[in-house]
Amino acid sequence: FDFPLLPQTFAPQHTSFFYGRSFPAVVKFGTAHAGFGKLKIPDHHAMEDVRTLLPMTSHKYCTAEPFIEAAGDLRLQRIGQHYRAFFRRSTCGAWKTNTQSAVLDEVDVTPQMVEWLEAAASMFGRDPRNRMEILTIDAVVSPPPPSAEDAPADPNAPPAHWGMSAKELAKLSRAHILEVNGTSSGLSPDTAAEDNLAIAELVLDKLCQMLPVATDDAELVPCTSDAASFNP
Repeated sequence: FDFPLLPQTFAPQHTSFFYGRSFPAVVKFGTAHAGFGKLKIPDHHAMEDVRTLLPMTSHKYCTAEPFIEAAGDLRLQRIGQHYRAFFRRSTCGAWKTNTQSAVLDEVDVTPQMVEWLEAAASMFGRDPRNRMEILTIDAVVSPPPPSAEDAPADPNAPPAHWGMSAKELAKLSRAHILEVNGTSSGLSPDTAAEDNLAIAELVLDKLCQMLPVATDDAELVPCTSDAASFNP
């Protein structure tokens, strides 16, 4: 089973920080997200400068990982047995595709993506009571290796993968998993209404499994969930 997790170095505070992997590298400070608190470090000389900044982060943890030259980001989403996949790429050349301007497209969910989501759902155990029902996986996607036909005559020409669709890139490229998110996962604006309904149905179904209801003759029976008809 292949779960392509990108290797990371974790330091609980600046005094224990050490990075011994390849360059360029990316350093992330504390709990910052959405592109904040992240630096791309070209070499070990620049990393020494970063080390002098770590004491200024109020003793927060930091992580460091090899930089991946990416064609875009992949987000995989699981809500119960409802799966989605999205591919995001920058339209301005920024190495952080979650900042500035980018395009987000929904792509086909492959069997391998489902395997990754199911594996992440079981990180706290395979017992149904411990499985994560709502989660997302974030990954960076490196472009497919160029063929001889793709070699541009002009060295300043854009890479061949720039002309590929999001579905082609998601299918042909290699993903490097960065992290797994729980219920703090954001939803795509284009699918949020449908996904919120799926979350409501999931929650009602779990409640019905845990809390049977009493009938008129005081008999306890399992309740039924139908979020679509729920009217608060």
